[in-house]
Amino acid sequence: MDIRRTYVTFEFSPAFISEGHEKENFLGHGTLERVLEQYEEVSVEDRFLSTLKVPKGALRFYFYDRMTGTAYVDGEAIKTYSDPIEKSVSVWYYMENEGELITREGLARGEGFHPVHPEIRDSLLQKMDKNNCDRIFQTSVHWSEDGDLPLEPDDVVLKPKQVQMVDTEILWRIID
Repeated sequence: MDIRRTYVTFEFSPAFISEGHEKENFLGHGTLERVLEQYEEVSVEDRFLSTLKVPKGALRFYFYDRMTGTAYVDGEAIKTYSDPIEKSVSVWYYMENEGELITREGLARGEGFHPVHPEIRDSLLQKMDKNNCDRIFQTSVHWSEDGDLPLEPDDVVLKPKQVQMVDTEILWRIID
């Protein structure tokens, strides 16, 4: 019997990953990737933000549903998963504590850049024009193109208190 299940996928901030790679020297190569993999697809009971456990360091996340079931091959039970159900994919939810929301209106008022550097404003406006958007979420890696994320009109920026922030399950200790 197929069952519809809800999942959430978390993506982590570049600063969190960079810091993690520095600490990984003590943990052994590949540890960070193995830990982050567990957040690529997390089964959740519902889509209520107030009960969602968001790992610290998560930059953004989205929800989706997929069908799950069991198939039997030569008497052995095998779990099956559909692709995400297209109409079930939510907007992106961005964590406010992992970056800064920059809007076209704010740039016009002089927000988001130092007045001595109007080229920063111009660069952000060009990115907005290129991506046909009015908002960019700029992460702490704003010196990189990867740090400027264009937001779709329905994407949401959340305050940490709107979800349950939990420690990311990475044990930063020296392995004996």
